[in-house]
Amino acid sequence: MTATACIPKRYAIRFAITRKVGLGLHSFLAWTRDGKGLVVSHGGSDNEEEGLFLLSLDNGEKRRLTSGLSLSPAFSPDGSRLAYVRSPGMSVDDLYVMNLSREIVPQGEPMQLTFMKEALASPSWTPDGREIIFSSGTHMAQRSLWRVAASPGSSPLREPLGEDGTTLAVSHDGRRLAYSRRVLDSDIWGIKLRSRTELSGPPAKLISSTRIDSNPQFSPDGKRIVFNSHRSGAQEVWVANADGTNPLQLSFAGGPMVAIPRWSPDGQTLVIHDLLGGVRGIDLISANGGAFRRVAQGEGNPTWSRDGKWIYFGREGQLWKVPSSGGAAVQVTKDGANGSAFESADGKFLYYVKELRIWRMPLTGGQERQVVSEPLSFEMNLALVEDGLYLITSPGILCFFDFATSRLTPLITIHWFFGLAVSPDRRTILYSQWEQANGSLMLVENFR
Repeated sequence: MTATACIPKRYAIRFAITRKVGLGLHSFLAWTRDGKGLVVSHGGSDNEEEGLFLLSLDNGEKRRLTSGLSLSPAFSPDGSRLAYVRSPGMSVDDLYVMNLSREIVPQGEPMQLTFMKEALASPSWTPDGREIIFSSGTHMAQRSLWRVAASPGSSPLREPLGEDGTTLAVSHDGRRLAYSRRVLDSDIWGIKLRSRTELSGPPAKLISSTRIDSNPQFSPDGKRIVFNSHRSGAQEVWVANADGTNPLQLSFAGGPMVAIPRWSPDGQTLVIHDLLGGVRGIDLISANGGAFRRVAQGEGNPTWSRDGKWIYFGREGQLWKVPSSGGAAVQVTKDGANGSAFESADGKFLYYVKELRIWRMPLTGGQERQVVSEPLSFEMNLALVEDGLYLITSPGILCFFDFATSRLTPLITIHWFFGLAVSPDRRTILYSQWEQANGSLMLVENFR
């Protein structure tokens, strides 16, 4: 039975639009005032540029309103203006508004209302059309509710309520505000190993806070752990002792995504995927903290070559590498990859992730082949060791893949989040685990 077979006859599905976007804070539809059309966020496939489109419910015709990734469309109360979020990169959004004719044709250029470069979402107009309430915050971290005048020239003002507020709606009379309060928390856990496929005890929490802690990696000497944490209010890079004690903040980006830190082979430098300056790229930072140094633009998941001379990373759906000292990037794969690449201990192969499967190819170039058929839970949830791979599969099972036998051995089921690491002595596995991902519906009376 198809999905449409379950729909009552009084309803009809005329057409459908899909998009591959993992942007849970955003809406993608807005009704026109007369109910005859929808403004939809669409594109990014079949060589069509992303943007907002007006979709006619009478004939299915689609007409472009904006260019670039545009999200959370919201009509003003009189239908003469459209607010939306323009998103040039992850968590570097801003709010725009455009004037419209009666026929919903843009009049002039869109006007930028905010310059916050944060994860902005859910614009909602006040009933008089003079202001817009919205949610904003740093990457995957604390959020607040803000308001801004619906015409350029004013600075946004933070509301005295709405901690961790996400999606929101203002009542038609303006007296009530409803919003969702989202609380996210993950911690870093450790598992002791008796052998490569046997645990010596149950998992134990190692690094924790009331916010997100993730992406752990052991230093080459096994004495320290680098990780991401939101405990300061924004996603930053932190370092702690191998037992989780004495956490120290290394980066102070203050909002843009700063993710996936990995040690250089000599333990002196960290490579990071970030959105500093609103541009997605690969940066280096000293293991003792300090300024960032960009080495390449790319989508993410950077890793080091074993000699530390190269950094692998993803760009435009392929695997690339760039000299760690700086220079031109070189394309490595031709048939797709997304980073998370690791050179084998014997220097013969490069293991990498493509479509959540693990592949390998000779380091000198040549034919690629799939190594593990089980899909990963996430593209960075794997760790290479001399004789195999530790990985977390999509059902949330921590496994060991033996290169010699091609056997995948399950170890334990976990509530995974982002990141997996193995200590240099092979005695400890680190991973991050969801502790809570809760939402509450909040109602504010007498809102002004």
